[in-house]
Amino acid sequence: MPDFRTINRICSERMKDKYSFVWRKATDNYRRETSTKYPAYIPTN
Repeated sequence: MPDFRTINRICSERMKDKYSFVWRKATDNYRRETSTKYPAYIPTN
């Protein structure tokens, strides 16, 4: 069983990838639509 630091590092890297992907999608949507509504991709937790 890997130690806590390894698990924490893997989880944080996965979260970073996930949120950077979400952020890219959101900013692309915001640039594409100049309306005032929120981007469709908002991280929930």
